[in-house]
Amino acid sequence: MASQTTGERLVCGRTTKNRCSRCLEAGIDLFFCSPDHQKLVWPLHRFFCGPGKANPWEWPPLSREEANYLLDQLPVSSNLSKEMQASEPDAVATYHRPQRDMKYAQLLHSMQNEIQKATLPDQGRIAFKLRATEYLYKKRRYSTVNALMTNLSPLTFFSHIADMLHVCERQRPWLPAYLHRLSVVALLEFEINALIAFVRQHIVPSEPPLARTLLSLHKEVQEAVSLNIVGKLATL
Repeated sequence: MASQTTGERLVCGRTTKNRCSRCLEAGIDLFFCSPDHQKLVWPLHRFFCGPGKANPWEWPPLSREEANYLLDQLPVSSNLSKEMQASEPDAVATYHRPQRDMKYAQLLHSMQNEIQKATLPDQGRIAFKLRATEYLYKKRRYSTVNALMTNLSPLTFFSHIADMLHVCERQRPWLPAYLHRLSVVALLEFEINALIAFVRQHIVPSEPPLARTLLSLHKEVQEAVSLNIVGKLATL
């Protein structure tokens, strides 16, 4: 999409000339009416701001803490007897992991190592899928919406929302602009109307079947965002 001098603000929806200067360097127009509104989205936008991140879209690699968490979720070996599991719970946590999980464990270990991480192909895409997996682990662990949402990072929740839509594997000119807008919906719990308008303007003309799929999935996104609101309100 060509650069424009004015556009709709990502946060409040009004027209402005003010853009994120770093994202403009990456060739994408993201409009904010003020630094204060840009700060509202910074908990997510910081991961996707500027050249090499904003356009084309690039998911950040896993942090060491994220990799550690996912490693801890790997199942223990099925060779560990039920008797030992019952009598020695510490053994469950330390027993050798089964062979089928070794490649996954090696991948996560590589995500812990900054040198290996730098040479890992498609690390951003892999990290995105792993964060979506982290969401599922935590959803099983926490029995209430309140507990789940207070133990999710904004990036993990956003990864889950993006994964629901099945668009991140696609290389499309409109994808970065769409994901930037989706991040605002996920972070600020906005209504999804602006995202629907974007799909109708930029995706329907070129890819009608995909646009119909996205529009049908947006209802699920709005429900997930609404649950996030409920979880946050429960902590007040």
